[in-house]
Amino acid sequence: MINMRGTGKADVFVMLAHPVGHAKSPGIFNEIFEQKGLDSLMVPLSCRPEDFEAFWAGITAAENIRGVIISVPYKTAVYHKCAAAHDRAARVQSANSVRRQADGTWYADNFDGVGFIDGLKAGGHQVSGRRILQVGGGGAGASLAYCLAEEGAVEIRLADVDRGRAENLAALVAPRTVGFRSATPTLRGWTWR
Repeated sequence: MINMRGTGKADVFVMLAHPVGHAKSPGIFNEIFEQKGLDSLMVPLSCRPEDFEAFWAGITAAENIRGVIISVPYKTAVYHKCAAAHDRAARVQSANSVRRQADGTWYADNFDGVGFIDGLKAGGHQVSGRRILQVGGGGAGASLAYCLAEEGAVEIRLADVDRGRAENLAALVAPRTVGFRSATPTLRGWTWR
């Protein structure tokens, strides 16, 4: 195994959050890069929200940055910096990962919901035909709502501390499911398994 740790020709990936101290992705990815002998590294970077525009301009100007993993509070802001996106990111206007395309523009995706759905399936749970109560409609919650609708949930009730955000997400995802509404949920008639 070759210990690359990044040369001058390294492909650089960024983990963006504020704060970023909770991030485990850099350690995981750097271990994978090392195991595979890749001249790549992931760097955790924290950026204050008021500095985001200047920060993103720098990320875009740095030619060897190939991709960014995005966490709070930047999933929506980064999505809007992208020239193209997978439908699951475009539908909810949120990205948890972006990659640089050949022309230098960014391509967005959001697989937070995909991972959650895969976990449900691995645990023997199905979404199709179910009524869902979802608490939280931020970046990861938006991705989850989209994926729940794609999996055939017949109703999704969304509760969020920011009612406007919940209503916006409901409008974005509603065309994908029979019943999607933003409301303060009542638990009457719900079963928990």
